[in-house]
This record gives sequence, structure tokens and C-alpha cells, in this order.
Amino acid sequence: MEQPLTTLPRQLTPMMQQYAQAKAEHPDAVVLFRLGDFYEMFAEDAATCSRLLELVLTSREVGKGRRIAMCGVPVHAVETYIARLINAGCKVAICEQMEDARFTKGLVRREIIRVITPGTVVEEGMLAEGDSNFLMAICEADGTYGLAALEVSTGEFLATTLDGAEASEALQAELTRLRPVECLIASSQQALTETLHLNCTVCEPQAFELEAAQQHLEQQFGTDTAWQDGHTPLALRAAGAILQYVQAMHKTALQHLTYLRPYRLSQFMVLDAVTRRNLELVRTMRHSERQGSLLNALDETMTSMGKRLLQRWIEQPLLQREAIEARLEAVEELVGDAACRAQLQQILRQMYDAERLVGRIACGTANAHALVGLRQTLAALPNVRDLLADCRAPLLQTLLADCSGESDIAALLEQAIVDEPPITIRDGGLIRTGYDANLDDLIRKTDRDKQWVARLQARERQRTGIKSLKVGFNQVFGYYIEVSKANIHLVPDDYQRKQTLTNGERYITDKLKERETAILSASEQRVELEYTLFVDIRERLAREAALLQRIASALAQLDTLAALAEVAVLYNYVRPEVDEDATIHIRQGRHPVVERMVDGFVPNDLTLDRENRRLTILTGPNMAGKSTYLRQLAHIVLMAQMGSFVPAEQANIGLVDRIFTRVGAVDDIAAGRSTFLVEMSETAHILHHATSRSLLILDEIGKGTSTFEGLSIAWAVALYIVRRLGTRGLFATHYHELTALETLYPGIGNF
Repeated sequence: MEQPLTTLPRQLTPMMQQYAQAKAEHPDAVVLFRLGDFYEMFAEDAATCSRLLELVLTSREVGKGRRIAMCGVPVHAVETYIARLINAGCKVAICEQMEDARFTKGLVRREIIRVITPGTVVEEGMLAEGDSNFLMAICEADGTYGLAALEVSTGEFLATTLDGAEASEALQAELTRLRPVECLIASSQQALTETLHLNCTVCEPQAFELEAAQQHLEQQFGTDTAWQDGHTPLALRAAGAILQYVQAMHKTALQHLTYLRPYRLSQFMVLDAVTRRNLELVRTMRHSERQGSLLNALDETMTSMGKRLLQRWIEQPLLQREAIEARLEAVEELVGDAACRAQLQQILRQMYDAERLVGRIACGTANAHALVGLRQTLAALPNVRDLLADCRAPLLQTLLADCSGESDIAALLEQAIVDEPPITIRDGGLIRTGYDANLDDLIRKTDRDKQWVARLQARERQRTGIKSLKVGFNQVFGYYIEVSKANIHLVPDDYQRKQTLTNGERYITDKLKERETAILSASEQRVELEYTLFVDIRERLAREAALLQRIASALAQLDTLAALAEVAVLYNYVRPEVDEDATIHIRQGRHPVVERMVDGFVPNDLTLDRENRRLTILTGPNMAGKSTYLRQLAHIVLMAQMGSFVPAEQANIGLVDRIFTRVGAVDDIAAGRSTFLVEMSETAHILHHATSRSLLILDEIGKGTSTFEGLSIAWAVALYIVRRLGTRGLFATHYHELTALETLYPGIGNF
């Protein structure tokens, strides 16, 4: 048998010409071509999907006896298969039927309605609940980077500029923090793709031009140029490229993109990629799992949006004391009111992921279940307001005010959408009775005709004397009257034979056929009207995206604050005193992760300041807890500056602008870097970039070489920190000779 073709031949049937046109529009994507109840893939796409999705590869006639490779997936399960293709690194173009085949003569019109890529996914089943899904664009000029990141599923859109000598390192740190699933790069800057180690999509340089970027951004955010405030031309170019790309992929206006938020790294504590890894903030080093991370230890959130916000707070500790104190005050009030906290978390537990619901609504992919989820979330807001009505913390008062304005939207959803709608929006059963008069008329008409059919069975049994006579319906023959073979002799003359069965016959009558036509016509009209009404409701909600996003943001913050309060109560945390002083004093501090994994954790005290003890030399045998003590300090400082209570009896934290870590012995063989070279490179980076307000966590500097050389390096590093940098830090070592530094130089102490 001849092998089916995996490339399209020149002469094609009209339908295959449709497919060829769709494929030509998106040659780099797998095209899912709608044929009835299936999405079919052809030629090279079929071969690819057969391998990746483990589908049976068949073939289809394309003219003159030639056959082309083909495979397919059912429409109702397509989301699962798309997710697998996306995870395999594919783009997926959806070619949908734009007309109902039942009412179309000839070829059904088909169009690409959307292209799905890793960074443009909004479907619930393709996204991890507690993780963000950022699409990023990078624009570089003379060593300065414009960076924009968009979370399409929530509408979070932000941009910044990275410049100066540390721009490349800052870029790597942001990539580590944001973990983009897709990154847009201009074809003229493809060299970046070799250094970023990301899933990069190469775009035409025109997409990054400033004039085009500003034009697209103005169309999205309006001609009022207030949205440009705080953005450099490089950042705007990156943001414009993202916006063009997302609009091209979704082929619709994205009304939930309401604001381009500028941010500066100087607003947050600087944590480079090495420090984020060493401190295991959101993933463990060994297995890259949440279990065992700081995020897991603090996560008592009730919602997915709260989980994502908690992660952002951990990865972006604050530097402004006022903002830190605002969070701490809110947490303290929730800690002190157990009943309020418990009720708030109970309410939040019943809420849906409003951020992503709004995203799906704006993108036109939300079904009626999503709208029911939004309705349930909005219905709980009055309870939230009642609960927080007497709160005193300014941040809680602000969030209370933000949880308002939903009454019209809630009323619309209550009036319009049924409580238990079907999964699909094309089968009817979505809209409540009383919402639309025309729909109500169609429903009443359909119900009257169905009642006539329901009574028909009793009438015909009485008229014919056939007690076993049944009236039924199927999709092929419509309504019918079924009579067993034993009673065929009793069938009236007006019965018309429709189908012969093994044990009987099926008949129709003129009156039954008339009723069937009326029922089916009204049902089709009802389904079409319900779909039209639903789309209109969804579009009305999309126009309220900014309001809904404000409410969702407030709920996420309340969830995160309540989670931090719950952790503080469960594990006996205290409110830290955060100030501009240089002193860090912790009494009976504990490691927030390790204390839950071992019995009998031993708390420790710690003091660092600029005068008497800038650097503590930490010695002790293996397994004595030195590494735990090091990370414990970093975690407590970070938690304090993110606005959390901390595991200690008392904590005074002088603000820290950066945390540096040099922990563990690893090599980088792929880059030709030995363990010692990695260690020295990281140490040099710390010594070059630390300031007097930084915190240094150093573990066994000099371990990667001989004892004499290692001791000399460790000695020199310790002196440089104290004499030149004047910063605060912990220095763990097995070189006991370093303990002599305490008596030789002021500002160094042993522990």
C-alpha cells in the first residue's frame, strides 16, 4: 500500500484548499482543522501529532487516488490535547467552522480564530493554579534592556528598564523571578536567544519599533498619554511588541489589559538568581519542588490568586518602610482577631480565581460555568465588607473600599445565568427564564409542543388499543411511534412506516411530523438566541474588566494577608520592628522551614550592626546547623521586609537593600567552570556589588582549593567586607584560624 503523503500536493479538493490556506497563514503552527465533531490534522502536522499525542495515523483522499496523512481528536476533548502540544513546545492554530453545516450549501466557511502559544494561554486546564504564566519581550540597545511582561490570563502588564553595569545580571535575576514561558526577541537581536536559555519567539524588527509600539499602546490604553509615565522608549518598545503579538494570536480586543504598570528594581530588595536559588524561596534546589521551600512554609492561602500574590511578595521584598509597616499592621490586626480571620478565610475558600475568570471573559473563551463562578465570588463580597467594616489598619480599609461596585454586575449574572449550566455554550440551557421576553416565548412554545407529544402516547394507546405503544425520539429519525410486531395488525391507516426493527416497527403521522418541525425549529431558535444573549452578557462583563480586576486584586491581597496572619498564629511568629537603622537583632530566631521538619529545633540569637559586629565568623563541626543558621537569618530579614511576621521571640530589622549568598559547592561543566571558579566568580560578584546596607551570607569561602590558599582567600574576603564594604554578614567556615580576626580587627565577632 502506498504511504500517505506528509506534504500537500498541488491539486487539492476544495476543502483541502481551505486547509492549505490556513496552513500557509501559520506555517510554524500545528493547524487543528474543524470537521464536524473532530479537529483534524493533515500532512506534516498529522505526523507530528501522531507522535506527540500517540494518535493513530490514517489517511484521506485528496484527489487522483492520492492520500494524505491524517489524524484527529474529538472537539469535546481538544483542550487536553492542545495542552500536551503546548507543553511539547508547539504553537497551535485553531481553524474553526464559521457556519452551521446544516444550513450551508456547499463548502462551510472556516477561519483561524486563534493561535495558542505557551505565553498566550488563558484556558483553566492549561495553567497551573498557583503559578503565573508570563509572556515576556526584551529589547536591547547599547547594553540597556527594555523589558515587558504580560500575564494574559490575568491582564497583569508591567514594564521596566535595566541599565548600568549590572543590567545583564539584573536581567537574569528578573528572568529567574518571573520565569517567562515564552520570550519575544527581534530577529535583529537573535544573539540574545543563545544567552537567555528560554523558549524564544523571534519577531520581525518592525514589531519593536517605537512608533508602531506607541500606536498599538494608544489604541489599547487611549490617547491620554498618562499611561506612558514612568516608561522609557525601550520599555515601550518591548510592551508594544507584546501587545501586537497577543492581539495577533487572540484575534480579538483584550479589554482586560487596562494598565501598563511601570516598576523599578530600586523599589524592591535585590535578589540575584544565585540568591533566589540558594535560599529556596519558591522551589527547592535539589528537586525543584514547592515542598520544602519558603513559599510552601508560608502558604495558608485559600485562593489561586492569593497563592500567586504570596509568591510575588516573597520574591519582591519591599524597601519602603511605610509600605512594609502597612502590611505588618494589617497582619497584626488579623492575628489579633481570630474570629474575623477564620470567617474571612472561610469566605475566601468559596471564591473562584477571579483574576483568571476576568481574563477568560475578556478573551472570549469563558463558558457559563465561568460566569457562575464569578457570580458566586461577587455574591460573597457583602460578607467581606461586613466582616471588615470595623477594621482599623489603613491597608485593610483600602482593600475594603476596593471590594465594592459589583452590584450591577452581580444583578446581571443573577438574572441571566442559570445555576447549573452545561459545559458548552452552543447547546442552550444557559439563560434563566424571565431574562429575555423572546427567549421566554420560544421556551413556552417548545414546552407546549413537547407536552402535546408527551400526551400523544396516552391518546394513541387509547385510540389504537395497543397498550405497549411508545412515543420516542432520536437524532436520526426524530419523533416516532413504536409498535411491537405482535400489534402491527392494530396500526391505523394514517400511520406511515419509518423504520423496521427486530421486534417491531416505527411510524410517524402527519400531525407528529408537524409538531416535530415546530419543536425543532423553536429549539434551534432558542439555542441560537441563548448563544447570542450569552455572548452579549460576556461582552458586557468584559467592558467592566477594570472594576473586576480591582476587586480581584483586593481579594488576593486579603487572602495573602490572612494567610500570613494564620501562619503567624500557628507557628508563634512575632511582628518584627523594621527601621532605617543598621542593626539586625534577633532573639530566639528559628528557621521557618527546618523547624517544621525536625523535632526539638534549637532557636538562636543574632546581632549585627555597623559598629561592634558587622561580620560574624561562624564555626562548628559538620551537621552542627551552620547552613541552617545562615539561611535562617536571610529568611527572617526577607520575611520582615515582605510584610510578614517572623519566627522569633523578638526581631529588630534594619532595612536591607540586597541579600547576597555564596552557599554550597557546585560546578558548571557545560560552561567550562570548575567548582573553584564558580565559587570565586560568585564571591567577586558579591564584593563588587554589595553596599553598606546589604546582607551577606557566605558559606565556606575557599573550600574549592588547597587549605593554605583557601584560608588566605577567606581571610582576605573577611577583611575586605569589614574594612572596605562596611556591610553586615555571616561567614561560616571550617578554617578555625579565622576566629583570630575577632581580636585583631573591630567589627568582627565569633559564634
